[in-house]
Amino acid sequence: MPSNSPKASPSSQPHSDDSDFFGVGGFDQLKQRFTDWYSQVEDQTRETPSRSLLYAAGAGYVLSRLPVFRLLFSLLRLAFMALKPAVLIYAAMLAYRRITESNEH
Repeated sequence: MPSNSPKASPSSQPHSDDSDFFGVGGFDQLKQRFTDWYSQVEDQTRETPSRSLLYAAGAGYVLSRLPVFRLLFSLLRLAFMALKPAVLIYAAMLAYRRITESNEH
């Protein structure tokens, strides 16, 4: 049954400011949501500072136990180890291309 509402659904208006996440309207809406959330966190922190401090300390402890930095360092080491053979292969490919081009002329 067709709807009698004047506003169409977001799927039928992909470039609408209300439904486009990357458009100006979507960015303003996202910014407003973040501002509202931030003010709620500020109010809650002012009301119960000890609980907020406990949450922050717990989050810091959990983040310090995660092996994030070790994983990133390992990935960086692997990338540098793979870079040397990649550069060698690239240089060999360029040399082969120049040799074949000079032989054709």
